Parts: sequence; structure tokens; C-alpha cells
Amino acid sequence: MFQVSIQSPFNNQPDYYNNCDADTAMELFKAIDWVQLYQTILASGDCPASPYYYYEVKRKNSLGEEETICISCMVGTNVCVGYFRPKSIQKRGLFKTKEVLDPMFQTQMDDVDIYFATGCLEAFLKGNTAYLEHNLYDKEEND
Repeated sequence: MFQVSIQSPFNNQPDYYNNCDADTAMELFKAIDWVQLYQTILASGDCPASPYYYYEVKRKNSLGEEETICISCMVGTNVCVGYFRPKSIQKRGLFKTKEVLDPMFQTQMDDVDIYFATGCLEAFLKGNTAYLEHNLYDKEEND
């Protein structure tokens, strides 16, 4: 089961949907018209109640560790995809390198199209972490 939270630019607090199945989580995502949201903000000429708006899904993996995917709006029609999960990383010490667990390791791609973001969400909902590890990499807006 998944916990979904959706932060609208027109509300101060996100809406929470607990114990969603994958189909419900995907329906909630597809109900968001990212382009229209951005155009509405531009047309209003005002700063939205929440300038950071997003769609976020959390789940527990097979080890009981929390994993999260977050899709947030960028300027224009593209979005940002962030993937948070526990991951072993190499840390250099003074004399040797050791492996440590980063409980909230993040990979974030800015300025991706909605089709790529949808594919990442589908993989997350199916538990296909190999797809996410292979296709997501740190990318800033101007890369």
C-alpha cells in the first residue's frame, strides 16, 4: 500500500491519501494537469499559496525501509522527479574507504517531460527499483 500526498499551489497544506493501491495512486497522479496549473499561476499574476507543489508517494520496501518518489512542477511544461531510498554508498575516510548506509539517498532529475515522470512513477508503483536506478540520475535544470 502507498501513502500519497498532493500539494496544490492553491492550498497551504497537502492532501493525504493513505493506504492507496497502485491503481488509485496512478489515478490521482493522472488527475493533475501540470500545464494548466502552471498557466493558472501565470494568469493570476500573484504568488501561489504554495510555490512548491508536488505529487509524492511513499511505500515500505521488502525490508520495511521507506522509499519515496516525488514529482514536482518546474517552470513551463516539464517536471522534476526525485527518488529517495536507503542506499549503501562509499565514504572515504582518512586511510580507507568504507561502505555506509544513507537512509534517504536522493536522486533528482530536473526538467524532464511528463511521459518520463509517468514511467518512473509506474516503475515505483510496481516495485521496479532496477528501472529507477538505471534511468534516474542527478540532473539539474540547465544540464
